[in-house]
Amino acid sequence: MGGPHQLQPLLSDRPFLDKRDHPEGGSSTSPLRLNQGLGRLERWDVDAMRRHRETLAAWALDLNVSQEVLKLTIAYKAETNVVDIVSQAKRLRLSLNRPFAELDDTAEAP
Repeated sequence: MGGPHQLQPLLSDRPFLDKRDHPEGGSSTSPLRLNQGLGRLERWDVDAMRRHRETLAAWALDLNVSQEVLKLTIAYKAETNVVDIVSQAKRLRLSLNRPFAELDDTAEAP
């Protein structure tokens, strides 16, 4: 299919377990630090989203990134926004504000 970033249109409305277990880049095999721990989850519900948000927040703060909390958005900033977390009706939307080609996460998946 061409890489995990190209799976988003294919998997966007699929159940969490389909996304987690997809053989071409599901979260259980993702090398991205952003996805660490998702492969061990059995469901993606509000509690799981909160726990993952806290994990991402701790990671962002370790990188000397500031946090800005607005009504429906949490933004993590360095010089510009690094990650935006937006509360939507049925999900959280996380926007990683980097061109995909520039991502270099050599951390091993758990």
